[in-house]
Amino acid sequence: MRKVLFVAIFVFLVALSGSAGTITSISPTSITVASGEYFLNINGFGLGNVVSFIGPAGRFDVQINATTRGGVVTWVPMDVGNVAGRYSVIVRGGTGDSNAVNFDVIDPNKLSHLAIFVPEALARQALTREGVSVKFDVTAGGGDDPSPIVSCSPSSGSVFKIGTTLVRCTATNRFGEQAAADFPVTAFDGAPPVVSVPKSFAVDAPGPDGEFVKFDSTATDDIDGALPVTCSPASGTLFRVGVTTVYCSATDNSNNTGSGAFDVNVRWKSLVLHLPDRLVAEAQISKGANVDFEVTATSPDDPEPVVKCDPKSGSFFPFGSSCVTFFASDRFGGSTEGRFELIVNDTVGPIISTAYAKPEWLSPTGELVPVTIVVDPVDIVDPMPKCSITGVTANEFIDGDWRVTGALDVSLRAVHKTESRIYAVGIRCTDEFGNSTDGNANVTVSDKEPEKPLLTASPAKKVSRP
Repeated sequence: MRKVLFVAIFVFLVALSGSAGTITSISPTSITVASGEYFLNINGFGLGNVVSFIGPAGRFDVQINATTRGGVVTWVPMDVGNVAGRYSVIVRGGTGDSNAVNFDVIDPNKLSHLAIFVPEALARQALTREGVSVKFDVTAGGGDDPSPIVSCSPSSGSVFKIGTTLVRCTATNRFGEQAAADFPVTAFDGAPPVVSVPKSFAVDAPGPDGEFVKFDSTATDDIDGALPVTCSPASGTLFRVGVTTVYCSATDNSNNTGSGAFDVNVRWKSLVLHLPDRLVAEAQISKGANVDFEVTATSPDDPEPVVKCDPKSGSFFPFGSSCVTFFASDRFGGSTEGRFELIVNDTVGPIISTAYAKPEWLSPTGELVPVTIVVDPVDIVDPMPKCSITGVTANEFIDGDWRVTGALDVSLRAVHKTESRIYAVGIRCTDEFGNSTDGNANVTVSDKEPEKPLLTASPAKKVSRP
């Protein structure tokens, strides 16, 4: 069976020294002879990409398989794994050949006594204030019992608090033999605090000396929680005219430092533009409108500064939002820029040019008669406004004498109690932006059809959207 062992190795933060690479630890430190295929995790600094194994089986140079956050991973040659003994491991290249560390290939059958094999040392970065869960492998061999029992305290997978904890491992067999070994597990705070600063921003100064600028900054750390932040320049101090970069930092209890930076642009303008923040105009046609606006500039040095607009006042602006940019200059070389948003939208309901009932006159048969309302709405922006019946009123009591059967269809009872009954069928036409216009169409119930044409519609009432 192929046996692949990946063990991530994290080490303490140490400084690089000299020009050679440095191996700080390996895992595993030993394997059982002829037990399969292994990968070796090598942790350190300035490591190259070729690993040399030198020992009883000879010398073998192999390329690394991968790089990790703290070192490299390489395959253990089968020739090394099949010949017991102690090997020297060296990583070549990088900033130079590294120091040599020991790697043992053990033949349990040749051990005359029980032996236990533990890692040299393990280090893991803590993820919370409680520490970090650490798993490790400990084996035993030799002696007269092929199945010794291994136990460790704390056990593999336990949560290790921040700091160094000594793990004690013991191997026992049925013949009473014992072997014990210790190794350290270190949980450390290796992550810097997260410093939150504002986005770069600009302020206007009242004069050429600058402006006192305040801002907020915070820092949080997974281990230490909220931390104080130091910024230079500090919030509330005087910022000179121009762009100043503010640097902020926070340091946790493990001396990890996080930082952030942003720019403050202090502007002093003797030349000032006067323009709206936003301008809203009504659409004139479906595509937009020609819009007039006025923008001025004042300067204590020039009574007639020049203002240029893009697009110009009176230009055609499409339906929706557009940005208008301005540039002002005076005769002394002063200049400034500005912009505002111009919005062309639709707030007016459709025009009901025609609205009539079909038929407009009913003979008093006493039955519910289907009536269709014909409407011809016109809207500047929406070519197809939607219309529907909103209700029915009359000059007589008509409870139960009408029923809406469709968007523009209604059934009216053909009866009258006075000389004639005049139904007023209310309609509403709405465009795609929610602007509505109300109107109605009349239906007369009488014994004799009127000689003159009825009014096609009562005056429309426009209802704009809120």
